[in-house]
Amino acid sequence: MAEQNKTWTGETTLRVETFKSGVFTFQTGFAPGKIEPFVDRVNDAQSRFNNIPGLPDIVATLEAEVLASSVYSTNTIEGGTFTEQETADILDKDPETVQKTEERRLTNLKAAIRWVRKQSGETFSPNAGKAIEFETLKTLHTLVSDGLDENGNPPGELRDNQHGQTTFVGGSSHGARY
Repeated sequence: MAEQNKTWTGETTLRVETFKSGVFTFQTGFAPGKIEPFVDRVNDAQSRFNNIPGLPDIVATLEAEVLASSVYSTNTIEGGTFTEQETADILDKDPETVQKTEERRLTNLKAAIRWVRKQSGETFSPNAGKAIEFETLKTLHTLVSDGLDENGNPPGELRDNQHGQTTFVGGSSHGARY
């Protein structure tokens, strides 16, 4: 950021003019006594929310819907043809009973999403993350491609295409050629 775009307008206030987004004002100080009533209101609202009857059932339903939607979208990119409802129905099955490759891809995606969630922990800490490691990518690839009969795509391994060999991912409306 260019120095001429920053102006201190007081001891605790910085005015920054950006090229694309306009002016932002940052204030580094605050009076705790003045914000305490607002913090109390937020805490009260959180307490009321946590005591909504049936909240765990509501959260479980929303989690299942978000999972189905995420898997459906990812599978569509890979050329999958299931509807979102069909995807949700398949995700409710025991993965051990799923035999068809297209259905197996869905349960594999579910397993990968759950693995990522488990690795990330319960709390949201955007600055506490770490760089993605190659072994993590191999683990995710193994989870997603396990048990699928896709030639040239062994679980947890990089593709080793010969010169001139093309890899097709997805279908004509979604996907790519590499």
